[in-house]
Amino acid sequence: HRWCQWLSALYPRGVYQGEQEKLQDFNKSLPEYIVEKLVRPAAAEGKIVVILAEEWQTAEAMCRIGDLARDNGLSDNIIAFWNANNTFGFENIDWEHLSRVSTLTTVSRYMRNLMRGLGLKTLVIPNGILSSLLADVDVRASASLRADLPGDLVLCKIARWDPSKCWESALDATAMLKAGGTAVKLWARGGLEPYGEVVTKKAVDLGLSMREVGTPGTIITDYDEPFAGANADIYNVKCHCPQSFLRVLYNASDAVLANSRHEPFGLVGLEAMAAGGIAFTGGTGEDYAIPFHNSIVLETTDPREMEEYLAFLKDHPETVRRIRKTAKETAREYTWERVIDVLIRKLEYQARLQGLLAVPRVGRPAPETPQVVSPGAETPAGALSRFTGYKGEFSNVYNFVRELKTEQLLRERADKMQQRAEPPLVFHNHDGAIYATMEELMEGLPLMSEETFKFHVDAMHNDFSNWIRDVYGEKKLAGDIGQAKDRAAAAAVLARFWIPMAPRK
Repeated sequence: HRWCQWLSALYPRGVYQGEQEKLQDFNKSLPEYIVEKLVRPAAAEGKIVVILAEEWQTAEAMCRIGDLARDNGLSDNIIAFWNANNTFGFENIDWEHLSRVSTLTTVSRYMRNLMRGLGLKTLVIPNGILSSLLADVDVRASASLRADLPGDLVLCKIARWDPSKCWESALDATAMLKAGGTAVKLWARGGLEPYGEVVTKKAVDLGLSMREVGTPGTIITDYDEPFAGANADIYNVKCHCPQSFLRVLYNASDAVLANSRHEPFGLVGLEAMAAGGIAFTGGTGEDYAIPFHNSIVLETTDPREMEEYLAFLKDHPETVRRIRKTAKETAREYTWERVIDVLIRKLEYQARLQGLLAVPRVGRPAPETPQVVSPGAETPAGALSRFTGYKGEFSNVYNFVRELKTEQLLRERADKMQQRAEPPLVFHNHDGAIYATMEELMEGLPLMSEETFKFHVDAMHNDFSNWIRDVYGEKKLAGDIGQAKDRAAAAAVLARFWIPMAPRK
């Protein structure tokens, strides 16, 4: 369902026109529909409903859904995740209320740390890309476009006209390279934001020529002629750019400048990598970016850093070839199919916390199909509750464990999971990732490739087990990790260590 369409018809100038009116209608009409039309019928069939919401505009509706479900005795039929894809609108959110009715998630460790600063606990579920973006780029189209952009270096940057996107750093680096005798072409695609005028003025002040280009066409060949006839340092593109063309552009460019001061995840950089491009990212939310392995990670906004790395790549074609190859391999790990698998694992984890899924016994592999416990059926935690004489309802395992006077154990294990190892004791993964805590390892295990896992684990050794034993002194946990046969099982061992479930026989 596309909600609020009757209101959208009254505001033809874009999604944000009439935003408050749309929000009022959304918050008033959606919660009751969700609970009565979806949750209640599902509960009657013994099913669990997963509710996923994203961005601040959905926070109030999520709170109301949670309250309405509770008032109707349906809370045990819902697993609710609310995702922060950015920090926009955080000041409008009642965090205490939202945290009470849903599990908070976000898209990167960078965003998780920002939210920790607000006292919020989150799970990380990365963004993803379509698997179709991994298809080979048409090399003839890429070569043709590159011929239309003659120069020693061809750069491209696609972002909103916004100071946080570091447009001025890109212009400064372009001007510095030009002053040093390098013929640079910058392909720029901004938005409709007024900051674009600031960028244009700065380009003029730096002595960079800028020309507006565009085409009414919709296929790749339509883009050849406008660029072939242009002669400028910067092409300010004023037309729609389909993904099919952008992939060719990313592949043809010497660098895709996806640098930002604040980037919650960085889809442009990942899409560029999927096309075999050289992505220059910022050092914030791009968890996928490993410097000089699959991309270039800029640690500052100093244009000299960008200039230095561009000059290095120009002089080291073998490094360029390797980065382009590993970039595409990395992007393969972030398709929606892979991300959905991570999401399902996190949903199962939360379902077990709420007592909605059975807890696998130690030594018995978890079933491939989750065992859903119908409302009213007794869970392991429920059985233990009855056995100990505990009569009250509990909303999650944390509250249950607290009532059993083992809150301290949870705290100690959480501290241990989040205890940071300092270099050189951090774990260096074969794929280039670095884990400084056991929590980061737990989150990284499902994302790494099977090849990477097998590099660290075989019949003779287990690097993950050794690291946990030698760095953290957790011998039993290390032994349990050593028995795990795959990535998911190893991650599950760490999750069970962090949040101990009901005692097992």
